[in-house]
Amino acid sequence: MAGRGAGGPGPEAGPAVLIGPDFEARIRPQQPTDRPFLRSSWISVCWDQERWLGSKGCSWTERPTWRAGMERRVDRLLSSCLVLVLEPVDETEDTEQIMGYVVRETERPVVHMLLTKRWCRGWGGGRALYRAAVPNGESMSYTQRTAAGARLAAHWGLKYNPFSLEE
Repeated sequence: MAGRGAGGPGPEAGPAVLIGPDFEARIRPQQPTDRPFLRSSWISVCWDQERWLGSKGCSWTERPTWRAGMERRVDRLLSSCLVLVLEPVDETEDTEQIMGYVVRETERPVVHMLLTKRWCRGWGGGRALYRAAVPNGESMSYTQRTAAGARLAAHWGLKYNPFSLEE
């Protein structure tokens, strides 16, 4: 696992994927310049989604304490997992162009995060990211609940297991 998330050996940028009306995107491994966006978006989405989904953990934990723990977790996973990013074909260095990403362990069948920005949902970007991360369609579990991810989890039969983080 080590090295793959940090831009080490892994898949090269894939071919263009038609995402929306006359809009092409491609999937590539994360780059070091992506890390601040990946980290902050993951943490923000988790706080909002956990509260929205009624998690007692967020209501019982003060935000600074929760955030410090999530920062350590997210940093560890971004460094040790396969991280694929969806971006427009007309690539720029601007991380605002990142449309979504998936974080998947390579040693175990676990997806930790699948995120697509709201403006590009419903065009197949999340499905394309998932297929790139899990090309053989193996049975997977996931550790981070999101509203959009729940629809994809139901589609592929993924099982929610937050304790996969502890194994």
